Amino acid sequence: FLHLAAKARIDVVSYDDEPVGVMPADGTPLRLTRIVLRPSIGVRGQVSEERVRRLLDLAHRECYIANSLTTEIALEPRIESG
Repeated sequence: FLHLAAKARIDVVSYDDEPVGVMPADGTPLRLTRIVLRPSIGVRGQVSEERVRRLLDLAHRECYIANSLTTEIALEPRIESG
């Protein structure tokens, strides 16, 4: 995402993520069934939240790691501009 934002000339001033992995309650099978990424992104200037979300979606679609997993991955971003 940060690379795509830089190419799009978006001034990202902060980025933090709080990922959560979900496993079945009974522990079987021993694998993650869902991963939730909760990036908190701060941008400076006149940047629409929709534009940032489009770049996040593109970054997710092009992510080597995400494309290597069969587990569901959800994005729940928080975007602040100022």
